Amino acid sequence: MAKRKGSKAALMIMLFIGIGGIILWAALNLSDKAQETGIELPSKASRVEFLNSFGLIVDPEPEIQDIKIPYEFGEIYNAYNELQRSQGLDLEKYAGADAVLLRYKVLNCPDYPENVTANLVLCSNILIACDITLNEEGGFTKALIPESVT
Repeated sequence: MAKRKGSKAALMIMLFIGIGGIILWAALNLSDKAQETGIELPSKASRVEFLNSFGLIVDPEPEIQDIKIPYEFGEIYNAYNELQRSQGLDLEKYAGADAVLLRYKVLNCPDYPENVTANLVLCSNILIACDITLNEEGGFTKALIPESVT
């Protein structure tokens, strides 16, 4: 009986060490992702300030939607990710991750007074994607971050 208890204890210790290693790896991996973009937006104020830095005036209360970045990208996600890469971002690094989409109504777009949103996609408050979209038939989706900034 003593051998079994010792074996079970050793197995439990190895299991806890393994789980601890996985948690540590995940935390370090997320930290690396934060360093990749360098854009952390932890609060409502920081997100609005970020959008204001590009000359946008937005309604400070966004529409919020929980999303999951797919593991495999289809044609639409690949095209959207090309737009993100042009801004120094890359959604492929977040494949399978849970994220939050924040849609801010743009208030200072004179050519399109309605239906323009500035969109931020955050994973643990790290910016992983962003764009400006005209949400109507024949609309557009454009990079938010100018090439000169990235």
